[in-house]
Amino acid sequence: MFNDNSLSHVTGEDTSISYLTLDSVTTSDTGEYRCAASMLSDLTVYGSEAAPLRLLGFIDVVSDVVVKRGHLTEVLFSLRHQDGLKVSCDLSEGTVVMGSGDVNGDVIRFRGEVINVGGEVKEVEYSCSVTYGSNIVIKSELAKIYIVDEPTLDVASSYVLIGEVASFSLATDYITNVPSVHWRVNSLTTVQFSGSYTSSEYTSTLQWPVTHDIEVEATVHYADIGGYSIRRAVVLAYGVEGITGPEKVHLGESYNLTCSVATIDDDTVITWYKENNQLLPQSTVYYDNKISSVLNIPDVSAGDIGIYVCNAEFSDKKRSSGAFFVTQTSDCKLPSIENAFMDTSSDIITHLSVLSVTCGDETIVMKCEHGSWDQTLVFCPASQSALNTQLISGMVVLIVLVAVILGAAFFYKKHNRSNRAVTPMPRPDSISEYKRQWRDYADDSAVINNPSAEVTNVEDATIGTQYHQTLERTVTEISG
Repeated sequence: MFNDNSLSHVTGEDTSISYLTLDSVTTSDTGEYRCAASMLSDLTVYGSEAAPLRLLGFIDVVSDVVVKRGHLTEVLFSLRHQDGLKVSCDLSEGTVVMGSGDVNGDVIRFRGEVINVGGEVKEVEYSCSVTYGSNIVIKSELAKIYIVDEPTLDVASSYVLIGEVASFSLATDYITNVPSVHWRVNSLTTVQFSGSYTSSEYTSTLQWPVTHDIEVEATVHYADIGGYSIRRAVVLAYGVEGITGPEKVHLGESYNLTCSVATIDDDTVITWYKENNQLLPQSTVYYDNKISSVLNIPDVSAGDIGIYVCNAEFSDKKRSSGAFFVTQTSDCKLPSIENAFMDTSSDIITHLSVLSVTCGDETIVMKCEHGSWDQTLVFCPASQSALNTQLISGMVVLIVLVAVILGAAFFYKKHNRSNRAVTPMPRPDSISEYKRQWRDYADDSAVINNPSAEVTNVEDATIGTQYHQTLERTVTEISG
């Protein structure tokens, strides 16, 4: 209630006007106001209707805004609505495009999009104002738009020599609350990192020893703006990855050692050493970013036992090496003895174990000591019973072969005889022709029977005999 001391009056002939003045109006002054008048003549009090008092201008305070760069940046505020009001915002960088207000009763809410802000700007000051009618201008307090860049994950080097340390550094902006960072190395979470910060930037550093390729993932959780960002980086390891081969060897055997190298280019030189003596590899194969070098150790002797080193020198002049220790095994390999029978089928006989070898009619016991046998045996003579069996088997085979040969000869002769053809002499046409043929035949027979004898004319006395033979042949021909 206000008394006369708070009012001013203007009195006319029949009218009295009272004014109420409020200085430095605040939200507590809002509400309904009534005027009550009393007549002195009859002490009657007359009350007026309620007159509401509402504040024009901003209902909510224009506040600071934190956004990620590249994301939508907006300013929001609400005003007491009145027809004909106009709003605007002033920015230290960029401009605001105001949208039409959303009216809800006597409140109107405005939303403006901030555009044309430079890529290096991190803070923008702004204030907004509203104009009612022609002479009422209400201006907000100053506020700030903080622009937070996406975090950056830097790697000291994309290629790191095996045995050295890879360094990762993540930097991110913050306004009031330092963000939290979580690291994962090759899909495994780690807490082996350190952090530091300035007034507006937080830095998290991870250092990781390199044994093979590394894939790192850093997740930043923002406290000021909410949400998170993920950054990833990869480091490729190069150098000698390892040497593979038998750690324990048997004397007299041959073995291979293989050196596997990850490289950055083809200008990589591989060398082998044993006690400062350079060795020549059997083969060196390049494929993609890998190198495989094979060293052969033939017929291992006691001098081959020791440490073997594989060195790799790269185009950046850095070197990497790996070592492999070859020792002699105390176990023995099952010996290879001709005609022998052994009491085990195992290929490896442990140290100080014995092996029974049946060698002919004799049993020999061999002992394994420090990788070798106490006796050397490569051949066993066959037993007497075995010799008898072999002799009998040989005789049987010989008899069978002789029988087969004889049978084949008999069959061949019989087959040849049955297929032999007899060619008869041609029948003579006259006695004189008959004599001439047999004279020629006699001459040929004489030459065949006695090549050195002088050939004489055949007497007619023999013609009868020859004729008799011819008749026999003729009869044979006719019967055939």
